[in-house]
Amino acid sequence: MITKRTLAGNYLGKYAFIPAIIWAIALGFLMLLPSDSIPKSQLLTFDKINHLIAYSLLSFLIALGYRLNSLARTKRKNVLGRSLSLSIMYGTILELLQHYVPGRALELYDLLANVAGCLFGILIFNIFQRNKFVRLKLLD
Repeated sequence: MITKRTLAGNYLGKYAFIPAIIWAIALGFLMLLPSDSIPKSQLLTFDKINHLIAYSLLSFLIALGYRLNSLARTKRKNVLGRSLSLSIMYGTILELLQHYVPGRALELYDLLANVAGCLFGILIFNIFQRNKFVRLKLLD
């Protein structure tokens, strides 16, 4: 029997990773720009905080995609572990690729900020999952 819930789950499952993919592409584009192409701004002076926020959002969106995907309705630990490992691998690869971009360099502290951001995003997602007042109806 097809219910509204299964229809919504199938619909969301098809498109669950689109926000994470869009954000990953944007993040890759920004992180691999040559340094002379990046406009100077007072907002962008907190480099490590920018890394933390960017990778928090990435890991949160990946975890949300796994959770909404009807094929990946697995245990919470698996969703969190997969999301964390995928976002850390992506951040590491982008950081390694910066070595080959003119004006950019591989920085250990950027990599640490990326990993900290990934952990923070998973922590926030886990808090949303556990909090009955904040949890989205679709995630039940």
